Amino acid sequence: RAKSHGADVVLVRSAEDIRGAVFAATRGRGADAVILTAATKLNDPFILAGEIARERARVILVGDVKIDVPRDVYYRKELEIRLSRSYGPGRYDPEYEEGGHDYPVAYVRWTEQRNMEEFLDLLAAEKVDVRSLTTHVFPVDEAAGAYDLIGRKGSRTKPYVGILLKYEEDRTTAQAPAVAVIAKALPTASPLNVGFIGAGSYAQSMLLPALSRKKDVSLVRVVTAHGLTASSVSGQFGFAGFSSDPDDVLNDDSIGTVFIATRHGSHARYVVESLRRGKNVFVEKPLALNEEELAEIETAFQEARRSTPAIRLMVGFNRRFAPSVVAMKDFFKEIHEPLFVQYRVNAGFLPKGHWTHDPVEGGGRIIGEVCHFVDAIEFFTGQRVVRVFARAVSAGSESLVGDDNAAAALHLADGSLGVITYVANGDASVPKERIEVSGGLRTAILDNFTSLSLYGGGTRHSKTWGSVDKGQTEMLDQFLELLRYGGKDLISFEMLRATTRTTFAMVRSIRTGEPIEP
Repeated sequence: RAKSHGADVVLVRSAEDIRGAVFAATRGRGADAVILTAATKLNDPFILAGEIARERARVILVGDVKIDVPRDVYYRKELEIRLSRSYGPGRYDPEYEEGGHDYPVAYVRWTEQRNMEEFLDLLAAEKVDVRSLTTHVFPVDEAAGAYDLIGRKGSRTKPYVGILLKYEEDRTTAQAPAVAVIAKALPTASPLNVGFIGAGSYAQSMLLPALSRKKDVSLVRVVTAHGLTASSVSGQFGFAGFSSDPDDVLNDDSIGTVFIATRHGSHARYVVESLRRGKNVFVEKPLALNEEELAEIETAFQEARRSTPAIRLMVGFNRRFAPSVVAMKDFFKEIHEPLFVQYRVNAGFLPKGHWTHDPVEGGGRIIGEVCHFVDAIEFFTGQRVVRVFARAVSAGSESLVGDDNAAAALHLADGSLGVITYVANGDASVPKERIEVSGGLRTAILDNFTSLSLYGGGTRHSKTWGSVDKGQTEMLDQFLELLRYGGKDLISFEMLRATTRTTFAMVRSIRTGEPIEP
């Protein structure tokens, strides 16, 4: 097969004198380049490549081969080893693949996209023929046979290269722009009729399991960017329907409460659209990424509350609902003086290309996560932040983001002081969060929501919890109680706004080196 497509010499690994054949075909010089496309746990391809390559040749690894290079021959011949990523320049670069930022052709001639364009042109001109690569065709109803061929002993007696699954010709291949499926009768409008926009790992691990256990909560519709994901989540948690179009949740009059669990950059938009339609909103943090988004949310909330006084807007600041945090706050309930709160977070490393760092999609980790810890400090003190001074570690490497390693001093309205230390350069084995509160000759120390030490009057008392409980379940329970029976907001909009603006002030303080008033 390789011979018929232009290969001058075709050999199998079991041939007696591969080295001799290669040197005979290259006038005794050896191969200029050896491309390894094999898949094996052995380093035999590297050994063979060293034997058949000429001096100072290149050995390019494309396949999945054990990298155990025999030093002697590679040293004597000064061989160059290269690893090739699939497709070409641009691969694994989120700015290129997701952000749509191309590389200038004058500097990078063959990018991932231009490689694909050229390949398609060669196919169209029939200069590349891939038909011979198809060795087997299976009707889709017999797809199991294809997997048997690949994964079982059959592949030893029936060599294969390309395997196609063939669908019935009358089946349409057109794809609708959005998928909407309703499997059950829709309930009438109620605050406990819930729609989800977004259903990522946090929603599936924390929010949906708790909601699906509530007998009076109706999961009406879930929307995700991909219909298959929406279908899977719908089936797993018992939604009446699923879709890939957010408007199917926003425009559904039977849905009284919208949970927003998308990436950060779309939170504000869906909050505003939900409020304008008179729906209660629970949004994962953060509430907004900038002052403009926050102002638009404030306007939408004020208008919605004027027309519907019972409408709710909740942000998932769950730390204040953790039983250990509540016990910690209760320890200071008789102290009527400013507190000193230290909050240390071992956040863990995220690569520079992670979507969280994207200013449009993620907003950065201070806006996207530190808001949790600002809210906790406001909870302990019962006060809002009035002044912020923050500094970050200078990033000594292009792979690091400076804001990932920062400290902020938060001055609160009653004179209390909060200090947040947020690091991503620590060891992963260190527990993530530690809180220390002092005031009125008392001290409380909480280690990762499992161990609380209370010091006062020269004595120490301790409380422990068997597992890390950051308050997600209690937060949802209280939010649902609010929807059922009404009452005071769990967190006032004024505090939600203050918390969000404090994170904006932290970012500005790091940029300017000056204290900022939120």
